[in-house]
Amino acid sequence: MKIHLEKNLEEERQILLQQQKICRNRARKYFVESNRRKKAFEDKRKEQEEREHQIREKILQQRKQKFEEVTEKFQRAHIPFSQRRRAVFPKPVPPLEEALKQIQESDLKSEVNLPFSHRPTINWR
Repeated sequence: MKIHLEKNLEEERQILLQQQKICRNRARKYFVESNRRKKAFEDKRKEQEEREHQIREKILQQRKQKFEEVTEKFQRAHIPFSQRRRAVFPKPVPPLEEALKQIQESDLKSEVNLPFSHRPTINWR
């Protein structure tokens, strides 16, 4: 009888171990699936936030442009009649560093195209 009880205990132990393995595998599958869903949700949320940000930026840019147009229109409408024909809106002036850079680049290009005999001599003393 003792042998029979020990055999039953061993069988129950084996069944419990198998059930434990099954439960662990099921828990691991749920964990992986929930992580996958969580990552998909986060990616979707980030994409939505990015789209909203782009829409906000676009709206702000449109508002800024409309404001500039209305301001310019208002200023043109309030120029005295005697100055209306002479009023010319100048192009925006580039920053000094940029203008200097462009001049230096054009000087370098013109010197490169000159033959050696026509290049200015430089006294290095």
